Amino acid sequence: LDPVKGPRRVSVGLKWLNDNNYIRSTPRKGNTPQIQLLDPRTGAPAVRPVRDFVEVPLTLWSGGWIVDLSATGLALLLVLLHARGRHRTPRYVTTPAKSRYGLSPDTWTRATKELSDNNLLSVGRTPQGGTFDYQRMRNTYQIHDNILNPPPLIIEDVR
Repeated sequence: LDPVKGPRRVSVGLKWLNDNNYIRSTPRKGNTPQIQLLDPRTGAPAVRPVRDFVEVPLTLWSGGWIVDLSATGLALLLVLLHARGRHRTPRYVTTPAKSRYGLSPDTWTRATKELSDNNLLSVGRTPQGGTFDYQRMRNTYQIHDNILNPPPLIIEDVR
């Protein structure tokens, strides 16, 4: 990012969010503005949801993934982080759950390929159903946390 254009882009984005009632930005003398998230439906201060939220690693921004991935790739990454919850094992997403997120099959396919190409995701296959049931193969999605959120780089002084 250009060190001159980057802060300007942030300022323009914050102004747009404020003008469109997504946030309330209150200037503070000699400091950054205080930002309050607003409910886009009512314009009232947003209340943190009791459930149905997703933890997003800070490296989504600091690692540059927010600009490297397309909107569809980011959308699927958020969906898979939400669907996974606190589990770290590969998970499958059922058809009703997929429809709840509102991503088209084409978007799902293209975003899966993009995340796989960027080494952020592995797609596996697992059977679903009992021994005497019809066994359906489902895709499992394993997010590569080591790529998305790598350990800190430690540089030793070898003097």
